[in-house]
Amino acid sequence: MRKIAPILLVAALVLGTALFFWNREATRLRARATMDTAGALLEKGKAEEARVLLEATKPPGEKDPLYEEWAKLGVLTALAERRPETLRAIEEKNPGVVSKVPEARAALLRDELQRIQSEGGDLNSVEIPDDLPLVAADRELLLGNVGRAREILESAKLEGQAEINRLVRLALLDAGDPAKAWASLAKAYAIDPRSMEVRTFSGNLLEERGDTLAARREYIAALLSDPSNPRARDNLAEFYIRSGMFPQAVATWLEAPPGPMSAVFQLKAWFWNRVAGGGADFSKINPRSALIDELDA
Repeated sequence: MRKIAPILLVAALVLGTALFFWNREATRLRARATMDTAGALLEKGKAEEARVLLEATKPPGEKDPLYEEWAKLGVLTALAERRPETLRAIEEKNPGVVSKVPEARAALLRDELQRIQSEGGDLNSVEIPDDLPLVAADRELLLGNVGRAREILESAKLEGQAEINRLVRLALLDAGDPAKAWASLAKAYAIDPRSMEVRTFSGNLLEERGDTLAARREYIAALLSDPSNPRARDNLAEFYIRSGMFPQAVATWLEAPPGPMSAVFQLKAWFWNRVAGGGADFSKINPRSALIDELDA
């Protein structure tokens, strides 16, 4: 028995070690599969589904090489859902992760500028790095320095989505000169014909020209290019309101996926449904805003 006891102890240690490594590898494999699925969902514009999936899966260990990629997926998901508070939480837990995604850094800085402006603070107190010229231009616009904002935008050398955003901002500044605005939009369209920003502003210009049918196509195309984007959805619904198409506006708001703007969209839909004389079925909304329950009580 004395000889058997050490053997059993060694066997238990070996088995325990094997189980530890097996569990760690199983967790890693599940995390890898989750990351692949979440990444695919993000590419399809399904940010909320990606977030729910990530939250429901145990992440890899913080020392695992996969952990940084996992954290970055969380950043991209929060960015897609426009949740600056989540970005801040991720940065606090994983310093440096957010800073590796320029769009996320820009989102946090814009959120900070809006907060300071709402509090009547000094916008110039926010330090904006040289590699984020669009944020710098946005600050100048908040300060009312349109000329300086234009200088920053015209001198910036960007690529991809950032270049599209630069061109759209220039088009907005040139809204009073349709020829110049269309020139900027044409360049942005050449980079990405499906860009939500480009299609939205094209809709704005066409609507101002009185071409309602063409404007409607652009607003719809903007929403189809980014179905989870609440701004694209609201732009289309508000276009319908301006055009007197109340039922279409109500349907557009009610078709929004669950998200931070759900309650606002439901309230708008409820109001314009009443204006239009009713007709929309609010009983199937899930989740349903408590305010709608109170209004229908």
